[in-house]
Amino acid sequence: LAQKSSRQKQIQQKRYRAFESLLLNANANANANLQGLDSTSILVSDSVTTSMCVDERSQKQQVVGRKTTKSRKGQNAYRYEKIEQHYSEEFQLPEWMVDVPDDLHLSAMAKMEMTVDGESSDAISSSEEEKGWFVIPRPEGTRCLVITRNGYTESRKKTGKILHHKFPSKLPNGAHSSRTKASEFCVLDCIFQEILGTYFVLDLLCWKGQLMTECSAALRLFWLRSRISEVFGIDTHGEDNQYRFVTVPVYDCNLEGLKNAYNTQFSYVKDGLLFYNKAGHYSKGLTPLVLVWKDAKSSRFPVDSPDGVNPYPVQSCVLKLEQINCSGLNPFEYVVVALGGDVVEKVPSDFVATNQLKPGDFLRFTLSEASLLPVTNTHESCE
Repeated sequence: LAQKSSRQKQIQQKRYRAFESLLLNANANANANLQGLDSTSILVSDSVTTSMCVDERSQKQQVVGRKTTKSRKGQNAYRYEKIEQHYSEEFQLPEWMVDVPDDLHLSAMAKMEMTVDGESSDAISSSEEEKGWFVIPRPEGTRCLVITRNGYTESRKKTGKILHHKFPSKLPNGAHSSRTKASEFCVLDCIFQEILGTYFVLDLLCWKGQLMTECSAALRLFWLRSRISEVFGIDTHGEDNQYRFVTVPVYDCNLEGLKNAYNTQFSYVKDGLLFYNKAGHYSKGLTPLVLVWKDAKSSRFPVDSPDGVNPYPVQSCVLKLEQINCSGLNPFEYVVVALGGDVVEKVPSDFVATNQLKPGDFLRFTLSEASLLPVTNTHESCE
């Protein structure tokens, strides 16, 4: 009996220990499951916050990207505007021939004097050759500057905007086949006729990096013709010469030269006559050393006309709005000026404000009798 009771106690103890171990295992599994749930929720919450941060960052990056794009577009627009302004200021602009220059006929007189002295005209010195004027039959078309650099050619109008962008030409450094150093660029003053697909070369500003603006017109025009004549195929269309380049005839301004320039029928449509002072440099802006003449015989457009035959019933002109300082009650006033800067007329301030105008804008005016009288004294007009 004693042995049985001891065995039963051992069995009960084993059962109790087994039961305790089962309880411990159950509790451990439950704790582990709870910990797994907590870690999962933590991971989910972390992923949610991370995704929210990523979304916020991406939104901020998109906003910054938009701002950067807008700022870049603004910078590019400002840069293009400055480039256009730079090229528009490079043109030499002729004045109208209102009065005949006193030395217009000096080239003919110089040749006559040399002939009387018994010397040939070929022996005339450079100083004598640069006396007087040239007369050039001006082609009808779009005035532009042609620039070659880095193996391509482009042309820009008087406003500075591009006329033809990156086309090949036979000019030095004007195509990939003739690409040279960046410093060997060319700048030519031309008139483009779209019907003929031709650039008529008037003047030369730079040739292979050699600036010619400080040289006399006699030297520039001689240099231009000699260099253009050396370029083979420049006056024909081709794969490496998209547009033709042709020099215009130049005559000494004597009786014979004037007759030839005025009466001769050329391969292009004529738009008046240009007069170049032989000693004049290439000057930016309006210059009295280059004059232009137009009449009904030498130009289709001596006055504003839609077809060159029937003029508009009312003529018009384009003037530039400027702001000037005045003494008195009004600190400044608006005026319109002509190409040379001469003040033509005052503009009311309310008109400027109503039409949202600013200094530098160009305005078109219709002309009639007793309108747009020139202002001779700006201070008196301001008072």
